[in-house]
Amino acid sequence: MSVKEGARGALKRLGIEGTAMRARDRQVARRAIRNGAGGTGPDGLPVPPAELINLVAGPTPIDEFLAGGKLGHDVIHAALERNDISLDGATVLDFGVGCGRVARHWKDDPVKFHGSDYNPVLVEWCQANLPHVTAGTNQLEPPLPYKAETFDLIYALSVFTHLTEPQQLVWASELRRVTKPGGVVLFTTHGPTFPHADPQFRTPEIQERLAAGEFLIFEPGHAGRNHCAALHPRDWVEKHMLSGFELVEYAERGATMNGGQDIYLVRRV
Repeated sequence: MSVKEGARGALKRLGIEGTAMRARDRQVARRAIRNGAGGTGPDGLPVPPAELINLVAGPTPIDEFLAGGKLGHDVIHAALERNDISLDGATVLDFGVGCGRVARHWKDDPVKFHGSDYNPVLVEWCQANLPHVTAGTNQLEPPLPYKAETFDLIYALSVFTHLTEPQQLVWASELRRVTKPGGVVLFTTHGPTFPHADPQFRTPEIQERLAAGEFLIFEPGHAGRNHCAALHPRDWVEKHMLSGFELVEYAERGATMNGGQDIYLVRRV
């Protein structure tokens, strides 16, 4: 066993591996920002350093990072248009904004745009480089730093995919709190048919448990990081996460920008 593996094992036994890794993520992000920007994209906006991109999207080339963000923007708009939801003059929140993968593509939309993330360094990067984004910091647990009934639209792309079961419930309630009556929330999940690259998520046992309606969580100590993975049966989502909402649209594997995650578009009632 390497020294690194031994140290991680000790942190895990103490129950603080996730906390330590989240702190390391912030250090990596801070160092990347000090070392300089990643250039300028075709939209005229700065591109995040590769280390920041890796934190939020894995080891992704810059062109794929930009294209994926544009696709995310377009998928959101398409879902709203299918359901006759107008955004003119809307107040929008990107919950889990990261380093602006999707947020950067809203710069020409007629909206008031906000972003929130638990990594303060990523928030600082957005504040410094995306002038159309008003960015704020949240914690791993609610509340968000916004008044009740603030937003017409909130979207959370691949956020609930990395939260524990208790966090799923409290964050769903918190998003409802800051959504205006009649406003909408769009979020994505790892549904039962998501094409995971990791075979541990595709075993017959896992598929049987999902088919039985069981919510599954892997590496919950890393909540908020990509290392933590949550799997959501549709029945579980509708039973546990949609209190105070009505389901407007469900699109199995509709989030093509996130590898085929399921999309839920819900309206606050």
